[in-house]
Amino acid sequence: MKTVGLMGSLDYKITIKYLDALNRQLALDIGPQHSLKSMVYNFDKSELSIKKNRAHYLKEVIYHADVLRQSGADLLVLCEESMHEIVKDIRRNTSIPVVHIGEVLGREIKASHISKVLVIGSRDSMQSDVYIHALNRAGIQVAVPDIKLINDIDELLEDDEACKIRLISIIESFRMRGVSGVVFCHPRLNELIDPSELSMTVFDSFEIHVKNIVKEIGIG
Repeated sequence: MKTVGLMGSLDYKITIKYLDALNRQLALDIGPQHSLKSMVYNFDKSELSIKKNRAHYLKEVIYHADVLRQSGADLLVLCEESMHEIVKDIRRNTSIPVVHIGEVLGREIKASHISKVLVIGSRDSMQSDVYIHALNRAGIQVAVPDIKLINDIDELLEDDEACKIRLISIIESFRMRGVSGVVFCHPRLNELIDPSELSMTVFDSFEIHVKNIVKEIGIG
């Protein structure tokens, strides 16, 4: 079984969430007698920001990705969504394989014969190239909400009294634009909306990422 190197930055809870989900999925796929072989590097979020200093961010992530490789990691898992923006740089500068969240999502959507999706989540997720570019490369069109709607969705997801009916209405409105699938990129969406409440196919980015990482773990 391959050893996974997990790298996180902004929120250590997301790194813990990945560890828990990967162990659970591994038990389902391979057997409950197995547990994840892993090592973790988590940055101090006060010291690292892709928005403040991209060059420093790149240098630090690439360096520590290679440290994980030299320490025995066979596979790199980026627990922070924004880190996937620099996967090309990581691949160019170190030999450790990376499971890109947008790439595995693209394969999953393509296998479902869906050609156009809506990506819905935080403001950063909806505007990020992490999903748009990866899905476009897989031959999938991405419907992007206008800035006002992006802000509305972001606020709804941050509001404890978020209106479920409003979110469902927003998602369903994209059917008129030829959308037949929706990508959930925020945990609140799973809490608020059951896939059966929508008339289109739901793709959970986190869940798909985890399942594909476990597939890679079992190879070789």
